Amino acid sequence: MAKPEQQKKIDWERVQLLYTSTDDSVKSISERCDVARATIMRKVKRLGWQRPGEIKLQHGLVEDKGPLSNHRHEVFSFNIAHGMPAQMAYTEAGYDCSDAAAKESARRLLENDDIRRRIAEHRAELAAAAKVTQEALLSQLESARLRAIKNNSASGEIQAVMGKARITGHIVSDRRNEKSAIEDVPDDALDAAIAKLQNEVGGNERPAATH
Repeated sequence: MAKPEQQKKIDWERVQLLYTSTDDSVKSISERCDVARATIMRKVKRLGWQRPGEIKLQHGLVEDKGPLSNHRHEVFSFNIAHGMPAQMAYTEAGYDCSDAAAKESARRLLENDDIRRRIAEHRAELAAAAKVTQEALLSQLESARLRAIKNNSASGEIQAVMGKARITGHIVSDRRNEKSAIEDVPDDALDAAIAKLQNEVGGNERPAATH
């Protein structure tokens, strides 16, 4: 026998509109549209719908409201934002229960609008920190590249350029096959590799060497 929600026609356009453009709780949307909360959340996860607060936060249009008053909820939100599975995030937040209960309770917490907002805030903070760290590393590598050029060190220069390429995702290191030294690579090959990497990474052009 088919489930009731498979027999009736669900107005998903209305559900999406309420979820993405209003502050109505998932419970309220569920009752207004006659759709189970779990069904809505599966749709949200599959299609990537976002609440208005999450969208504004990503674009820097709202301020961080700060920690949740419930400490366990705050820890749970932090754990989720850092990539921990929901069930583990729940038990690590201090809840002591069976695996089945933890799984169900974690699912319910993920439907809580305050917790979803806090997870989005934590993720925004992580993204900002990662951006700052990446920019700082790229700046240091660029300084190292310029010093290598000044010292007429081809190997130092290409190592700096390759470091920039790895950080920006243009090169994925395979340490099992990576050569430990590149001093024996011919200069023309190094120059060609540097030019290619600089073009891909979008780094600064190599200054003319001074003699």
